[in-house]
Amino acid sequence: MSDVTRKPALILDVTLVTSVTPQITNSDLEEIHTWLFSIGEPEEDHHLVIDKYWNDPQALEYFLKHARGEFKHSYTVTDERR
Repeated sequence: MSDVTRKPALILDVTLVTSVTPQITNSDLEEIHTWLFSIGEPEEDHHLVIDKYWNDPQALEYFLKHARGEFKHSYTVTDERR
């Protein structure tokens, strides 16, 4: 007889997450577009911001905070064409 005691194996059920897609609502998108217009960002460049936050949930949070006025800022937007 053997002195080895057998124990049941530990089996883990693991699910890999390869990417996280931010949950973006139409309201979020509207807020960001409105903010971009308010800071003088040309509409044809809005896609640059949108593309950025599609790939980066932290960027979405950052842009939404700006759009909602949650950041204090001390800059002004000027139009150099004047």
